[in-house]
Amino acid sequence: QNGWRPDYDAFHRADPAGPQWKTEVSLPVELSEHAMIGLPDGTAVVAGGSILVGKGYELSQLVFKFDADQKAGWVQLPNLTVARSSPMMTYFNSSILVCGGTGPGSYPNATYFSSCEQLPMKMQTSEQGHTRLVSASQKWSPAPALPAPRTSGGMATLPGDSGVLVAAGFSASGTSWHYYDDSLVLDVNGQWRNLGPAGKLPQGGRSNVCTATLPTTGRVLLMGGGAQAPSYPQAALFDPKSMEWSAVADMPEARSWCGAGSFLNITSKQECVYAVGGLDGNFDIMSDMVRFCISAPVSSGDWELVSPDLPFARGFTKAAAVAQPSTSGILSTASINTLLNAGGQGPEVQANTFSLQIVG
Repeated sequence: QNGWRPDYDAFHRADPAGPQWKTEVSLPVELSEHAMIGLPDGTAVVAGGSILVGKGYELSQLVFKFDADQKAGWVQLPNLTVARSSPMMTYFNSSILVCGGTGPGSYPNATYFSSCEQLPMKMQTSEQGHTRLVSASQKWSPAPALPAPRTSGGMATLPGDSGVLVAAGFSASGTSWHYYDDSLVLDVNGQWRNLGPAGKLPQGGRSNVCTATLPTTGRVLLMGGGAQAPSYPQAALFDPKSMEWSAVADMPEARSWCGAGSFLNITSKQECVYAVGGLDGNFDIMSDMVRFCISAPVSSGDWELVSPDLPFARGFTKAAAVAQPSTSGILSTASINTLLNAGGQGPEVQANTFSLQIVG
């Protein structure tokens, strides 16, 4: 039965003297299967997903931006033009870019999207003196579509706004499921291209992956996901210089549908990725957090379990690296020191938002 894993979660690794998860303002809706990213002003955006309505679910067009400096917490941005669950999202060329996702219908006979849309952003100073990114348009506009429908993949912006990477994900038609093991790049001219053999994931096709971009080198860590099994422990690292993937150490446990964020450890100068929540190899929800740290230009690192666990277990969740309150403007990587986790499913769909200050 899906739920808490008493053999694993009963031992809560929280250190009473260490950092603890802080309860933030909840999302305006109970949401899961959404996309979430951090923005360069230290805030976060959530888009799409599935909303709990009564005893059922409704695909979401909603977009919300979280700013810990604001009393309201979450503010609404213009709606997506299409309601999509499990979309991919990144911040590219001063715009929020959303691609793919799942539309109406039941798996595997749902609608799968190849379309992309973008919302331009601009810097603005509020009456309170907060300098933040705000929407520069009242509506989303079309962006170059993916070559084929894809949902539940990973997406990241390459260094210097030189392109957008998409990897993993799946689509389906009838009883035929296709798990992508390839990688696509959207260039500055608005053209998608397949990276070919160099862009193949070393552990094969998968979906429902967790991804994070390392803050100084721009390398992309793709974690877990599932295909023939609900979740895998494997992880891979993408090098934007060679445009190739390489396998790295497996996570301590299989994990999919998790939230992840990356930080620069000021003391060790290592780039560290934190992955939290998700579904394990038995499709049970998870509350624990793991960390992977790596030094440039080395491409190997180790995973470790770290405290504290989430206040409660949840899968189908997302997270992002953000800044503490009272910051303004475009931030340096050293200023991004808080992991924000929002939405997901435990025994039921949740709107809870939690933040954790990352020390080091």
